[in-house]
Amino acid sequence: MLKLVINNTQPQSKQPFLQSGEGVGAKNSFFVNFRPLSQSLYAVSAYDLGHGLACEMNIEIKESYVYSQENGEDCNYLVPMALCNFPSIDTQRLNEKVCWDEYLQGSLMIQFQLKILEQILLFCEGKEATHLTLTLNAHNDDYLEVYRPFALSKEHITTTKDDQIEILMSTDTQTYDNVVDSIEEFDSDFQKTLWRHQKTNPIMRRYIMDYSAAAQL
Repeated sequence: MLKLVINNTQPQSKQPFLQSGEGVGAKNSFFVNFRPLSQSLYAVSAYDLGHGLACEMNIEIKESYVYSQENGEDCNYLVPMALCNFPSIDTQRLNEKVCWDEYLQGSLMIQFQLKILEQILLFCEGKEATHLTLTLNAHNDDYLEVYRPFALSKEHITTTKDDQIEILMSTDTQTYDNVVDSIEEFDSDFQKTLWRHQKTNPIMRRYIMDYSAAAQL
């Protein structure tokens, strides 16, 4: 059974953000909170306090049809599903903190997005939602790449305001385990890259110094 973090004053993710045996990373800087707005609608707030990232969205739980194919026949099942419009994330403060270093910007954003997905999957497990639909702005190609490995399907949708992409994914244990494995693998590669380039990249060296100190507080 998965463990759900929900409706705490300062809920923490299952694994501390950027945890490292070498001490690099803003430990415990990631927080997420789910607040009920109605019986089926929830407000979600996610923060990476150490890097100045914040994200707010709503998740709706409702029954929807899911298509599958069994024994060569098309089937549609009515199942509880979580619907989430994933917003753009303001990266201004993050970029300032890492002196506009492209590698740090991209890596920390990916980690933040994966941590949010991990907690959404835990939330879905608690609500018995078997599938999750993420709606993204079609211009957020980087978001799509982060979530693509876990998607069952994706669909382009054109509205009067903009073009969007819907990503459908299962919320089963296998998907959750894949997300957690991706977080751990990405974090390991991130820290190895930091240590490898710190001698030639002063921005990475400063990042290690700042967040190693923060992790020890």
